Amino acid sequence: MKKTRIILLVILILSSLPAAAQERWRFDFLLGVPYNFSTPLSIEQEGYDDINLGNADYESKPFVNPIYYSWRLGRWKRDSAWELELLHQKLHLQNKLREVDHFEVSHGYNLITINRAWQSDSLTYRLGAGIVLAHPQTTIRGKTLFEQGGVLDTGYYIAGPTLQVAVDKKFPVTNRLYIITEGKLTASHAIIPISGGQAKVPNLALHGLLGLGYKF
Repeated sequence: MKKTRIILLVILILSSLPAAAQERWRFDFLLGVPYNFSTPLSIEQEGYDDINLGNADYESKPFVNPIYYSWRLGRWKRDSAWELELLHQKLHLQNKLREVDHFEVSHGYNLITINRAWQSDSLTYRLGAGIVLAHPQTTIRGKTLFEQGGVLDTGYYIAGPTLQVAVDKKFPVTNRLYIITEGKLTASHAIIPISGGQAKVPNLALHGLLGLGYKF
């Protein structure tokens, strides 16, 4: 109850800000569906031959827990902004391989980017670059990677770089609240640990997103 009151108080204060300040910050939260293009997959495990798959197929299962989502915080000055974004992408390998018992990065093939955004007429364009923060769950040749290690022993690993290009359109609901639709293309390269080795997991994906945004 106390937390709820604090949140309501913050919303009330933000809603009372003058118009000049409202444009300084925006927060967006979106859900969506990605399409993953086939990409190469390379698995290196000590004591075994490498596994090289030229066309790895992935599903993201966006509405299976943990769900696929994106949030973004941006500071705007006139018609341009700097933004911090997290896109919670997920990868489930669909190819059936004898040596691969289980291969997914479903607790996050997270794409964390710093974006530059520009407003032009009714559309917003953005370019972003950042890192892949991955949480792999794999069993290769009967050997399972324990979900520990990485950043602060959480099972998350800084796995590689990512880039994005996107365009969105906003539909005002109130002076501050708006509906947002977005199309996004991401290109990423991640090297994740497996038990006794590593896997190179690039991803190229097209994303369709829908959500809400708020101007502060």
